Amino acid sequence: MKNILYTIIFCFLFSSSAPAEIYKWVDDEGNVHYGEKLPDNAAGKSIESKKNKDDSVIVDLHTGFEAYKKGDYATALKIYRAAAAQGNTLAQYKIGQLYRSPNKFRKLVTQNHREAFIWFYNAAGQGEVMAQYMLGEIYRYGQGIKKKNLVIAHMWFNTAKFSKEYIEAFYASDIKYKELSEEDSMQYLEKMRKRWTWSTQRSIENIEREITAEQIAKAQKLARECIKKNYKGCG
Repeated sequence: MKNILYTIIFCFLFSSSAPAEIYKWVDDEGNVHYGEKLPDNAAGKSIESKKNKDDSVIVDLHTGFEAYKKGDYATALKIYRAAAAQGNTLAQYKIGQLYRSPNKFRKLVTQNHREAFIWFYNAAGQGEVMAQYMLGEIYRYGQGIKKKNLVIAHMWFNTAKFSKEYIEAFYASDIKYKELSEEDSMQYLEKMRKRWTWSTQRSIENIEREITAEQIAKAQKLARECIKKNYKGCG
């Protein structure tokens, strides 16, 4: 029987206050496994609980990405939910995206624009730039809210556009996931910066075709105020 190294990761389900455990273990051949139950030969083995916040899946979604790569969407979802519940803004953004467009998670998540809005708003209030951009989309089309509001949509697009270090913060885990070299990382970041600038500016220009100059000025003022108060209570 193979010897197995065990690492236990404590996760909390989004839909319940009861704890659920997600385990990650590595066999002696170096194969990584995930699941809600340890193998039968785990009895009597030493199980190490990951306490270091910087190494924990609560703040490092690398484990979730690995589960996703393996097609284990249930485990990936539980890890995303656990991290989101702990305040991880990237995880909150991902949960919002799943509710907006479940795609491969459609057997686990039902599309719910209101839930998407809630998670995007939580992340945006902590400075998550992609969530701020998605709020612009939500207010632009009126998804998950009472009615669309192009002024608030413009505000969120502007807020996202001028957020500092947004590329570095958002794509840090992506770079780790892709295991890019330092040189490739810099090239990747530059590519994402250009894409981001083009995307946000295009969204802003599209809205400005539909609103008045006075509304544009109001939206720009709201964006400045939102940034000054560190994204709290905006919109």
